Amino acid sequence: MSKITFNDKSYINENADIPEVNKITDANINEIKSVVNDNYDEHTDAIALISNCIMAQPSTSKTLSTTNYEKVPLETATTVGTKLTLDNVNKCVSVGAGVSKVMISGNILFSTGGTSSTRRGLSLYKNGTQIMYNSIKGDTTYTGCSIAPYIIDVQENDTLELWAINQGATGSVIANSGTWLTVRVVQ
Repeated sequence: MSKITFNDKSYINENADIPEVNKITDANINEIKSVVNDNYDEHTDAIALISNCIMAQPSTSKTLSTTNYEKVPLETATTVGTKLTLDNVNKCVSVGAGVSKVMISGNILFSTGGTSSTRRGLSLYKNGTQIMYNSIKGDTTYTGCSIAPYIIDVQENDTLELWAINQGATGSVIANSGTWLTVRVVQ
C-alpha cells in the first residue's frame, strides 16, 4: 500500500442540471486522498513501532545459588527494530524512546540432579524489581521453566532481566538452547 500522490483536483464543470447528490466534486476527491494518506501514515507508524522485538540469551551456562535468585546475564540477542536493545554492560534488555507497553516472556533450561523437593524458579524483573515468577519441582536432569507472555507498562530506559534459582540442589542455567527472555513492543 502507498499514499495517493496525484495533485489536488480542481473543479472544472459546474452543470447545474445534475443534482448535488450525484456529483463527485474536487472537494470529494481531495477529501478521499487526504483520509487515505492520513490512515497510511497512522498505520505505517503503528506497524513500525510493533515491529520491534528482541530475544536475548546467555552465552555461557551459569551455576546457581541454592538459596537466592540470581540474575542470568543476557549476552547475545536477535533483534528486529531499534526500540529494544541488549545492554551489554548490565546484561539485560533496555527499552528505547516511544515505547509504553511491551509483551514479555521467558524460559530457563535447568541442568541439575536434585530430589523431588528441588525447586527451580524463574523470575522476570523490571528495573531491579520482580514482576513475575514461576517455579517447578522435580528431580530430572534437565527441566524447563517458562513464564507465558504478558503485557507490562514501560518507559524509556527501563531494564528487563531474567533471574533464576535452583533451590535445594546444585544446578545451572543452560546457555542459549533453552534459556531466553523475549520482549515485543505492543504500544
